[in-house]
Amino acid sequence: MNKQTIYLIPGRNVKFSGLIGSLIIENGHAILGREVVDTFSKLRISEQTKLIQEDITTHFWHQEAKLVAQSYGAYLLIHALIEMETPFPGKVLLLSPVLGASSSATNKVVACPPRHKKLIQTARENKLPHLDIEVHTGEHDNGCDPLLAQEIFTTIPTSRFHIVKNMGHNLEVDYVRAALNNFFCK
Repeated sequence: MNKQTIYLIPGRNVKFSGLIGSLIIENGHAILGREVVDTFSKLRISEQTKLIQEDITTHFWHQEAKLVAQSYGAYLLIHALIEMETPFPGKVLLLSPVLGASSSATNKVVACPPRHKKLIQTARENKLPHLDIEVHTGEHDNGCDPLLAQEIFTTIPTSRFHIVKNMGHNLEVDYVRAALNNFFCK
């Protein structure tokens, strides 16, 4: 059986052996991508997005290509994609994407990733590339404001956006498995 290789960027400090990577392999696919750990996590965002762009243009620049990213990995991927001159020709799946400032009610932490205003401004100016993109986020996600995500991704006419009822940032395993299975069948 010829496996299709999936480009994966899991969340910060998550390895390919984590939930998303395990489910991709369980589905019979191989993985290539970037883990936001060790040396890669210490690079500037401009260096990270440049490496992601190089990976995509070198190995995944075709209509059948599939990119999957979660949490902060999705943040890096969407920034890499919006900075490319030509829209990515394949399909993109984002799970609980970090999009800007987030907070945690339990420990009063507020996080603002680098360039968080750029994505919002690009969306509000209706300048996001037309991507075949699917986004899933929990209605109680403290890392991905569902209303902000909806505002951003509905500016892309070819997007499919899902707010998952009764879930937070870590979507349940069965939901993620179903979302991946559906994404791979398209």
